[in-house]
Amino acid sequence: MSAFGAFFWTFLVTFVFLWVFSMAVAIRPSAKDDELVAGAAQVIGYSLGLFVILRWYAPEASIREFLAMRPTAKALYPLALALGVALSPPLNYAYGRLLDRFPIDDPGGIAEAFGGMGAETFGVKSGGINKVTFTLAAIFCGSAILISATWNG
Repeated sequence: MSAFGAFFWTFLVTFVFLWVFSMAVAIRPSAKDDELVAGAAQVIGYSLGLFVILRWYAPEASIREFLAMRPTAKALYPLALALGVALSPPLNYAYGRLLDRFPIDDPGGIAEAFGGMGAETFGVKSGGINKVTFTLAAIFCGSAILISATWNG
């Protein structure tokens, strides 16, 4: 798959995810703020996209072969559990301090800042965080395509 092909598939799969989410919101308007619906739409969109990509590029391959997946070492399961337990207290503490500084119920707090209406908090216009995220993603994708197109290795 070329870099441009990967770029195309990424946008197509994201479009399918957003379409599924918008259909869910059209059916039930309160689903707009439901994280479970958004997560389910993302799973459906990316699963459909992965299925189509698999059928397009390797119709006879299993998904494990196509993604070059191999079984995980058994020792990594307790290591992941221990890491999760070890990181929970400091991350919960940091999240608590963040909520102390930017209360969720406070107008202009962190919830509005990341929702695009936080001009009082971060000094950005409506949708500013989304524009920054899109710009960073475009720079990342563009540089990946440029590196792939000019790679001599």
